Amino acid sequence: MSNAGKENGINPLDVAMQNLLNNMGALPTGINIDELKAAMLSAIGTKVDTFVVKTPLIHELENKIDDYLAQYNNALREYSHHVTSIGELKNRIALLTERHHQSLVDAETSR
Repeated sequence: MSNAGKENGINPLDVAMQNLLNNMGALPTGINIDELKAAMLSAIGTKVDTFVVKTPLIHELENKIDDYLAQYNNALREYSHHVTSIGELKNRIALLTERHHQSLVDAETSR
């Protein structure tokens, strides 16, 4: 970025990226990472596929995004596993309840 993009020695893109990094935890879970990267790179006037020179903040942002995605995907897998387990438990409880009810009916019938 040229010096024209800097004000008082501060690069506004670096400031914006630093703010984003500081607020990563507040991002919505439905974020499209590819769109975020494309928007970030577009903001500095380069095409995503031709962007070669990256500032340390861009590397840090990409690493945080990748870490966030990995954590999100792991949490989603764990949640899905728990939902499946809860469904299996509900089915087992329903079966046991049905068996118990049937045994009560059988006991009443045999009297």
